[in-house]
Formats: sequence, C-alpha cells, structure tokens
Amino acid sequence: LDNSRLYWPSSPFGGNDHDSQEVGDRHNWQVWHGNVEPRKFGENLGQDYSVEGVSFKNYKKDYTRFSSEFGMHASANRFTLEDNLPEGTFYWGSDEMSYRNKDYHHQKGIMLMEGYTGIPTNIEEYMNFSMLTQAEGLKCGIEHYRRNKPFTSGSLIWQLNDCWPGTSWSMIDYYQLPKASYFYAKKFFHPLLLTIDHDAGSDLHIWVINDLLETYTDVLELTVESFSGEKLFTTTIPVEVKENASAKITRFTEEELLKGYPANEVVVRLTSMEGKAQQNVYYLRDHKDLALPQAHLQVAVDEDNQTVTVSTDNHARMVKLEIPSKKIHFSDNFFDLLPNETKTIEIGHLEGEKVDLGRLRVSAINSEQ
Repeated sequence: LDNSRLYWPSSPFGGNDHDSQEVGDRHNWQVWHGNVEPRKFGENLGQDYSVEGVSFKNYKKDYTRFSSEFGMHASANRFTLEDNLPEGTFYWGSDEMSYRNKDYHHQKGIMLMEGYTGIPTNIEEYMNFSMLTQAEGLKCGIEHYRRNKPFTSGSLIWQLNDCWPGTSWSMIDYYQLPKASYFYAKKFFHPLLLTIDHDAGSDLHIWVINDLLETYTDVLELTVESFSGEKLFTTTIPVEVKENASAKITRFTEEELLKGYPANEVVVRLTSMEGKAQQNVYYLRDHKDLALPQAHLQVAVDEDNQTVTVSTDNHARMVKLEIPSKKIHFSDNFFDLLPNETKTIEIGHLEGEKVDLGRLRVSAINSEQ
C-alpha cells in the first residue's frame, strides 16, 4: 500500500515465469522434486521423476539471479532418532522411520542416494548416505552459484534448523545436533572459496571466489593422492583475485593428474599455502563408484581438555563423531581424513556442561562400525 517503498510481491517472483532464471529470485526444486524448469506462464509444471531428474548435479544448469530456496533431505543424527522412535523400530525400512520422513514421496531421497552413494541397506548406511548426499549436493549448488558471481548474487538454503525429530531438509536437527551439511557449509560459505568445477571424464577447472573487499593474493597447492597416501601429482598456482570477484584460474585434464592411475582411487585437494582459505577436497567419481579401502581409525581422548584426536592408515571418508546427548558441539565433524593425517576436535555443550567423552563413538563410512 506504500508506493514510496520497494515491494517484492512474492518469492519466487520475476520474468516470464515466477521461477524465472533471468529476472528476480528463483526456487530450485528441479533438484529433489524433479521439476522441469524454467517454464513460461501458461505452461504446466513438468516433472522428471528419475535418478537423473532429481540429481543435485542439476544445480550446475541453474543460472539464476538469486536462488532463494533450494535443498534436499538428510536423516537426523543417531541420538535424535533413537530418542524419538519406539523400541524396536530403529532400523532401515521400519514404519516409524518412514513416518519420520517429512515429504510425501519418500522415493525422491532414495533416488538422490541411488545416483550418488548407492541405495542404503541398513540404518547406518541410511544415516551416512543421506547426510553425505545432502552435504555434497549443497556444496555442488553453492559452489556453482558462487562461481557464477556476479550474475548470481545470492543463495538461501532450505533449511537451517528443525521443529521435527526425523528426516527433513534441515542442516541442524531437532536436538540442535548439526548434520554433515552444516560443517560443509562452514567451508563452502567461507568468504575465500577455492573450488573445482569438474564432471566425470572432463577437465578440472580451478576457480577462486573472493567475497572480501580487498585483493586476495596467495599460492595454491593442488595435490592428487591415492587412498593409501601415495602422492601422484602436485603443483603450485600463484593467484591474485580482485575484491568481490570470481575468477577461473586454470584447468587440468584428468589424464594430466592421474598419469594412468584409476580415477576412482584418488582424492584431489586444493590448499591455500598461506592458510588464508579453507582446504577443499574433491573426488573424480561419485561416492558409489569409489574403491575405498578399509580405514582403521586411531582415537585418543583427552577428558580434561575435552578434545579427541583422530588418525587413520588409509583414507577415511566422512569421519563421524557421535555422543548420545542433546546440544553437543564439535569444532569439526563429518570430515575426510588422509592417511597418516591427525586431526584434533574440540567438544563442548551448548549450555556449558562438561561432556562425558566415555560415550564417544568415532566411525567413518569405510571403517569398521
């Protein structure tokens, strides 16, 4: 009613459809729901209800101005589920687990996992696979949107937290326990982002996004290592990126990096040698296609300092720390650990209570559970 002030009548809004890529803001529900977009006014909303149609790789087709809503499901943490499910129902495929899924079509989450991690066969795999798919999917989307800066200048994930103890789009579950995507977000939303744009079999394009209001200078290190720790390729890349900008730095072919080594047996790391940006980790193939060896984790607990130190012999995928309690905080979690690498995690409670580390459980997707 106030003509003197700018007013945005809805979200999404703009262009030849209220979900236009060219004008206004857009909600991307091609990923997860399989919506076929963009469309024009008067056209029915089509759906591609398939593994390819709902895949998070479709984010890379989206060149919106502002992606104001997008996301995908992941399981709540183990304690949250166990504390809210009736006895004997905490297993993959139970009716109670199905009831805890806050979408009408549960097959969407299965198809998303089928495309990236493979379909889970038990509750442990379900928690891991759904969280990893959500985390890697949101990483794929956010990094794509940020590479497209300034044409794409905003993104809002649906959703941050939750009012329901179960499976939903949230990054933090009902008991305020973060999922894997929360810890991924601390890295992919860092104002200095080192990112690789890559599709299986294609070149790797190295990008730097600088959201600071000053020029970013650094030396990047690109390394390729086998899952057993053998260094296959390494190079350094001087970079200078102006303020508030996105820049493609260089590119490499898979053949240059692999030198005949199998693409599904390596991990690629992009590191700031001056420690200015977060390290970024990539795989050249989907998780379901990786030939991960079994990782044997070594765990040292320091009750006095409330820390845990983890190391591994082989590459450990998505190391997960769990304590059966509400409001537990970890300085990092759901991280990948390289062979003979050591990582120390600080553990706390949101209300300042001392945490009983005797109930700590540490695992990785490819470790003994």
